[in-house]
Amino acid sequence: MLEKIFFGFVLGAIFGSFLNMLIYRVTNNVSLKGRSFCPNCKKVIPWYENIPIISYIILRGRCSKCGYEIPKYYFFNEVFLAFLGSFLAYKFPNLKEFFISFLFFTFFHYMAVLDYLFMEIDIRPAYFGSLILLFYKVYPFKNFYPLFEVSFVVFLLYYLKEGYFILKGKEGLGEGDITLCAYITSYFGLYKFFLILSLGASLIIIHYILLKILKKENNKFPLVPYLYIASLILLLKSF
Repeated sequence: MLEKIFFGFVLGAIFGSFLNMLIYRVTNNVSLKGRSFCPNCKKVIPWYENIPIISYIILRGRCSKCGYEIPKYYFFNEVFLAFLGSFLAYKFPNLKEFFISFLFFTFFHYMAVLDYLFMEIDIRPAYFGSLILLFYKVYPFKNFYPLFEVSFVVFLLYYLKEGYFILKGKEGLGEGDITLCAYITSYFGLYKFFLILSLGASLIIIHYILLKILKKENNKFPLVPYLYIASLILLLKSF
């Protein structure tokens, strides 16, 4: 068991490092090809300075050449996903269940961080992840109920989207929102999806009330991070 937990930790840290690279390149329209480099001086980072978690600590969060301060969310992503990977390895001893869960939460983490920091949503992982999750649940094509659940959510939200547009003359839900909801449903199922949606909305309301009490202004409440936190709460609750 300890070997599996350690494996989950290492895998999570590696994917956290990969997501850091992905977030930077997606938000700055940089090609995904090529080795990692410093955003400031453009120095190519050697492998021994690119070891997840360890390199950040040794370099004190700075580029070894120009002293550029590496954003703190780099370290957060690596550490958080490392511990999440460990937890998932402990919770899901079955290797297939572990990889499916790790894939789901890693993709979700990426979309949540991107939405929180940059108010952008890269919905491609949700498309790709939904297909993998549905294939995993439906194969060997005897139980099609997960497919029905996802289809129900997509059609429901699509008609709500169209109805809102007819009544208000503007978009209420985007295609990305519908895809994300389908992604959550493909992993958790229909009932837990509505729980996550309700919990996510509650977290937004609580956050809003706290900001009002503290007299702090914030007009931005990106949805994806709240749904991600809600899904993590549900994961811990089922532990």
